[in-house]
Amino acid sequence: MLTLRSGASVHLDEVVASDAMDIASQYIGIAQGRYTGDDALTLDVAGSQRPAATRVEARFDSPAIVSRWLHSNDTTLTMTGTDLMLEDAAYVDVLRATTGEAAIVVDNLDASYAGADVQLRELDRAFWLTQTGRQTRTDAYVVHARPGYRVIVPNYYEDHEEEGNVDYTGTSAERHVERQLHETEATEGAAAGPTRVVVPLPALPEFAGGAAGQDAGFVPPVNLQGRPADGGGQERDGDERTL
Repeated sequence: MLTLRSGASVHLDEVVASDAMDIASQYIGIAQGRYTGDDALTLDVAGSQRPAATRVEARFDSPAIVSRWLHSNDTTLTMTGTDLMLEDAAYVDVLRATTGEAAIVVDNLDASYAGADVQLRELDRAFWLTQTGRQTRTDAYVVHARPGYRVIVPNYYEDHEEEGNVDYTGTSAERHVERQLHETEATEGAAAGPTRVVVPLPALPEFAGGAAGQDAGFVPPVNLQGRPADGGGQERDGDERTL
């Protein structure tokens, strides 16, 4: 294992690792890393002066990377391989991970469309993620998934749309729109004028890009654990769901 500790910063132009790297510093930069082992590079990152690193930017030639802990505010990780596992990502403001087949963005500062294949958000800034080819498994909020990319989330339960959330099927979305329109008509009356309802389906670029105005009638993104992304609602255990 390669272990590096520095109070301020660690900058490596080139590094070769055969098993694992454990780095603690506030600013970490790896211009080119190369993994020579047989399985996956273990990459653990944390801060030195604080629990989390302020910024991490790293590029690796490795078929797979496993991070037991990635504690960083701002991370840009690029790898040639297609398999990435983040067991404990925490203190995350922004994470940009690019594998050989997918671009993943987790942006907890700005929910607008970032142009990634998969875009996530987690308001408590802690989550886990496993990327295998074009398949993502995570417990974070799903903001956007490009067609051809598959996102699997745990703790999904079939009846959560009945408690005010939106199921990711056309039928459930239709029921949600009808219910919202009826509620608006009942409270505001016909004199209030037309109401525009925006349904948050993450696979649609129109929603992901925020092209529809976030004014009256806007519905926040949905956490597939059973809570709206604004923090309301109640989380319940359930089955795994694929988007």
